[in-house]
Formats: sequence, structure tokens, C-alpha cells
Amino acid sequence: MKKRKLPAVYIIDGVRTPISSPFRAFKDLSAVQLAAHVIKGLVKRHQCQSKIKEIILGNTVQAGIGQNPARQAALLAGLSPSVPAYTVNNVCGAGMQAVILAAQSLSLLDHQGMMIAGGSESATHAPFLINRKDEGSKHAETTDSLMVDGLFCSVSQKWMGDLAEGLAQKYRISRQDQDAYALESHQKVVRAQARGLLSQEIIPVNVSKLKRVVQDDRPRENIRLKQLADIPSSFQKKGTVTAGNSSTPCDGAAAVLLASDSRHSRQGFRIIHYTTIGVHPKLTFESTAQVIRRCVASSGLTLSDIGLFEIGESFGSQMVYIKRRLNIPSNKLNILGGDIALGHPLGAAGARVLVTLMTAMRYSKTKRGLAAISYGGGGASAMILEEG
Repeated sequence: MKKRKLPAVYIIDGVRTPISSPFRAFKDLSAVQLAAHVIKGLVKRHQCQSKIKEIILGNTVQAGIGQNPARQAALLAGLSPSVPAYTVNNVCGAGMQAVILAAQSLSLLDHQGMMIAGGSESATHAPFLINRKDEGSKHAETTDSLMVDGLFCSVSQKWMGDLAEGLAQKYRISRQDQDAYALESHQKVVRAQARGLLSQEIIPVNVSKLKRVVQDDRPRENIRLKQLADIPSSFQKKGTVTAGNSSTPCDGAAAVLLASDSRHSRQGFRIIHYTTIGVHPKLTFESTAQVIRRCVASSGLTLSDIGLFEIGESFGSQMVYIKRRLNIPSNKLNILGGDIALGHPLGAAGARVLVTLMTAMRYSKTKRGLAAISYGGGGASAMILEEG
């Protein structure tokens, strides 16, 4: 297939907050505040406040946050009111979708300025919704907005974990294989933390005068396979998907700085190609392998041309399936660990994999890498980056 080159757009830099379990480090910070923190961090690092032309941010559970979280975050970060901003909701793919939209804008409109795109989520602040039976009724039922808007597929009427169970059953992915993958995710993150690799992409957050959050709080250094094996199944009585081999909705934000000016090519990574696909909602976790194949093929490359893969880890069964389907070795897949260990801030997850891919590429001196993520409703996105 003939290689199709996109107009040059570069991701100059990417940053994120630490990722925190709900009701812990960021319990007093909203998704808007977390987003403002990464925007401010990028602007300060590159002294580019006057060059920012637009902000695009992903966010999934928006109930109660207020109008247009991206706009709120841009202003809170100190950007001029003249800088437009808007919010994207594509479930777990929202953060990557925001980056794709920014890349399209820069390439089509030939902006000479810069854009910031990414995502943010606060599982802590996802409110309960009150569903009244009729007008004026004092009797009401409550619904957890995180569950209904983030973890339940309204089309298939299935929990995302049930879909992960279906994948495991269909492709005979054992509990042992899922637990082993989860253990590996924790081990990779712990090693990366010890080497200071993840600190390169994290902007510490001062949550009070006395407390500064500098790293992710979920990775477990001493976790063992026996501990993972003792965790009960979460979705089916004799199922294989557990809290131990799944990612957990968390609090965090991630964002990247983009430009179309070739003078920035030496600072960052060129976006070679990106692809978004839709599939039947029940096939959500099969879609990641599909979008990777399609993105690579339509770019004119082959899978062997990709040095590193950074893939959103929703469930262990999904990741085992991808490894088998695409024959990706462990030393090329999520080499610094992933969401099962880090946590999974829904609206930020797609941007987080891009940020970590850049860190991994710099660390391993890899020329070309691919980030991908699937999301509820049936779909997936992928993006290929190349050293500038």
C-alpha cells in the first residue's frame, strides 16, 4: 500500500498529573482544576502563552462539572479569554480524540500557533443522579453517574467488565494469563518509578501547603500472583475478570502541546498517521487490535516498523488478546506499565497513553511508536508518532 503522508503536525511535549485513586490525593480537586494544572504546566515549560490558539479537552463524566470544562480549565490556567476551548466526550478515547481534532485543525487551517489537547477526569467527584418517578414526587432513585456514564454500555446493556468476560470466554483467555499480565503491568511501573522515568512526564500537584503529590499512588511494589489469584471475580460468578486484573477509574489529567511549524520538529514527535474505527459495541475490546492493524496499514508501514506500542489497559483479557492477535512481545508493549497498575482516569486515558509513549520512546531511543485505546459504545483510536 502506498504511504500517505499527513501535513506535518508535531507533538512538542506531553505532561500529566500523577494518577490517584478516588477519594485520596485529589479528593479536593475537580476535573477542571486537574486539567488547568497540565495546561499551565505546558505553557510554563515552553513559555508559549501568547501562541496558544485553541484548547481541546476530553472529559467523560460531566454531570455537575459546569458548562464546558475545557473552557473553564483554560481560563483557570491563566489563558486569555480570547483563546477558544471546547470539550470532547468519546468515553475512554476522549483524550486521544481531542489530540486528533487538534492535529486536524492545525493541518487543515495551517495554524502558525500552537494548540493544547488532552483530557481530564475526577472519579471522586462523579455525582449521584436523582431519578424522580414523576413530577413533584418525593420518591426518587439514585444512580452513580460514574457507573452509568463511564462503565456501562447503554447500547449493548452490558457492563464493560461483562464485555471483557465475553472476550476471555470467546478466545479462551485464562484467569492465570490475565493475572500474569496484571502483575507485569505493576512490575513495569514500579521499575519505571524507581528509575525516575515517569517523573519526566509528571507535573507534581500541590494539594495543600503541606502536601505535594509527585507520583502515582496505585502501583504496588510487593504484589504477587498469589494475591491476584485470591481476588474474587467481579462480573460473573465463575468469571475470570477481577478487580486485580482490571483498571480502576481514577483522578488525573494529561495534555500535549501541538504545532505545525517545522521549527519544532527537533523538540518532539511528528504525527505520522491516526485512525479511528467503529465496531459493534459487544466487540469493543477486539477493536484495539483492528484499529492498530488499520492505522499501520493505511500509513504504509508494517507492524514490524513500530518500535513501541502504548495501549490503554482497560482489562487484562483485552491486553492478552492484543498480544496474541498482533504477536507483540512484552519488551515492545507498554514498557513503562499501564492502566491496570496506574489507574484509568476515563477522559484522560487516551492522552495519557500518548504522553507515556513519548517518554518511552525517548528512554529507549525508539524512532517510531504507536498509541491506541478502545472505548465504550464500540470503537478505538490509534496514532503513530515518529521522532522529529
